[in-house]
Amino acid sequence: MYDEQEAIQFIRTSTGSILDCYDDDQILNIIDIVWDWQEANGYLEIDADDDDEIDVAALTDHAVHLLRKDKGNEVKDEHVRLIVEAELEFEDSL
Repeated sequence: MYDEQEAIQFIRTSTGSILDCYDDDQILNIIDIVWDWQEANGYLEIDADDDDEIDVAALTDHAVHLLRKDKGNEVKDEHVRLIVEAELEFEDSL
């Protein structure tokens, strides 16, 4: 079962101290973007093929685009991909 707090902890652990300047809500915002993008692109469908590779670059670009519109966002563009990749790793571990 997916647990947001476990996901955040996994992301923090796998990225080291790089994300220490961000609070959990900022990381959770990116997790939500990842899930929304996956849903919109059919990756969460019951009949989705597990072998389908997620386009991490496209997902990251999408997240950066949305975050740039968010006046409350403090996550630097270069850290978004780290969070996206760690979130996808966490999902794969489940």
